[in-house]
Amino acid sequence: AWGGRGYAWGGRGYAWGAPIMSSDGQVSVFPIDDLFGGQIDYDLQRVGQLPEVNPWLSVIGQAYRVSSGSNPTTTSAIMVSYLGRDVPSGQEENLRLYYSADAGQTWQRLETELDVYRNQASALIVGEGLYALMATLEMPQLAAGWNLLGYPVAGSQPISQALSSIDGHYTMVFRYDRVTDTWLLYDATIAEPFASLVNTLETVEFGYGYWIYATETVTPYINPVVDGRVTTVDGRTPPAVFYGWVTETESVKPEAGMVLEAYIDGQLCGSAPVFVLGDGLAYRLLVEGGVDECGRDGVAVEFVLDGQVMSVGGVWRNSKAQALGFSLVDSPIAVYLPTMYR
Repeated sequence: AWGGRGYAWGGRGYAWGAPIMSSDGQVSVFPIDDLFGGQIDYDLQRVGQLPEVNPWLSVIGQAYRVSSGSNPTTTSAIMVSYLGRDVPSGQEENLRLYYSADAGQTWQRLETELDVYRNQASALIVGEGLYALMATLEMPQLAAGWNLLGYPVAGSQPISQALSSIDGHYTMVFRYDRVTDTWLLYDATIAEPFASLVNTLETVEFGYGYWIYATETVTPYINPVVDGRVTTVDGRTPPAVFYGWVTETESVKPEAGMVLEAYIDGQLCGSAPVFVLGDGLAYRLLVEGGVDECGRDGVAVEFVLDGQVMSVGGVWRNSKAQALGFSLVDSPIAVYLPTMYR
């Protein structure tokens, strides 16, 4: 109740002495036993740089250090507000608060209450230390013995990194290669020099199924962000959308059917035809996300219309459709100047 409607007064309740709030207003700590009269002795401090977290976790926003000058007897909760654009696409329901008592060396997953309408997550305070909101893909639980698991993240990563959340709980991983009609193997128990000889499976890739031998019942967790690329459960992110008019100049008139292409670092990431809209020409172009070199948030997008590079570029963002106008211009005129003076 206090996390929902109570936010209107709970966020600023520090004025009457019960909850406390971080300096940036993103995090609050509330006494649960007595919301109005409870006294809590906590300090909140935003952490600028975290140590490297577990490979299967992706930090959302900032981490915060909670400390106390005494031993509070009041049960308290921490509530974190987050920005929707910081959350991996399709992963909001999988957000959880994590706690570290050892400066970020190890993290404990906390039972978390989510309010996805208000972009808030809350959990009970379990002690002094670091608190951070993180995203991870919770995979189907593995039973002791052989299990077939599909890898749901676009791109690829080393198999030891992808399965780091279940280190010590599995031995062998197989993938059948239909092209070569062979089994690829990774055995986590083999040490060098035989590891490089026996293990022929080095990476996991999107779209493939893997046979994993678990030594006990265990739940794998996989980072939904690989190489800085945010992905969804099916391995793709929603595309960036560009739209607008294609206008003519005095000497060059574009035509319906011309093709507009979008490139990121030389990789073709989308194309669409120019079409008639009312009295003019328009386009609607979707630029792929989470595929090959495409879909990296904030990177530059180059547009080519009918083979001609446009002077207007864009930035890949899939949070809002972007309006950009294009026009074809005459090819540059070559001029020869035999002598130039400065």
